[in-house]
Amino acid sequence: MTNALVPDRLRYLLQSLQINEALRELNATAGYRFTAVYRFTASGAANLAIFDRESEAPEALLAVPEGASYCSIVRDSRNAFLITRSMEDGRIVRHPAREAVQSYCGVPLMGDDGVVFGSLCHFDFEPRDGAEGLTDLMAEVSRYLSPESGMDALAETVAQRITRLGQMTDVIRDAARDPDELRETFDIYAQPVRLQAEALRPPVRDAMEQRLSALLESILASAHPA
Repeated sequence: MTNALVPDRLRYLLQSLQINEALRELNATAGYRFTAVYRFTASGAANLAIFDRESEAPEALLAVPEGASYCSIVRDSRNAFLITRSMEDGRIVRHPAREAVQSYCGVPLMGDDGVVFGSLCHFDFEPRDGAEGLTDLMAEVSRYLSPESGMDALAETVAQRITRLGQMTDVIRDAARDPDELRETFDIYAQPVRLQAEALRPPVRDAMEQRLSALLESILASAHPA
């Protein structure tokens, strides 16, 4: 696939499925803090890859509940959606993200079956003016992204988060007085991981859930030995 709108290096990164590096390259063409790929799930949207030009993206951006992001507008309209100053935009006066995410540019990701499975987007906590031709470039980039793009990287990210959760055993155990409270505390910490894992293929998602279950049983056993 070739397209004059997509720079050569960005095209190479996309074709070789180096999604994180591709997002870094795409971000350099715009003024936004974040550039990301989200996959829609039953409960909202799970992040497949995200670039934050300032630091590491906040965990709250890795799994977004249904209706909490502008990406759902992209999904429902099947078209690009641009916001430059959310607090002045009459289209989104009731949207829950209006105050936090004040600029956004997103395009739909579609499979061969025509189903919108995700979104490619730039966004920022500050107002930003979209550069000329921005949505055109993003639309062309979206053609390189398939439903499986970034899935291996996402699985690795989820696995790493479960490992970090295991390193918090003492914190979780000390915060609970009995087994029921321990389970509730564990679920609070594990919920963001589960939401992100929803974007994985079912066998991989199930394997991650098994790891979480085994981790919980281990914490329960150490807190309340038989």
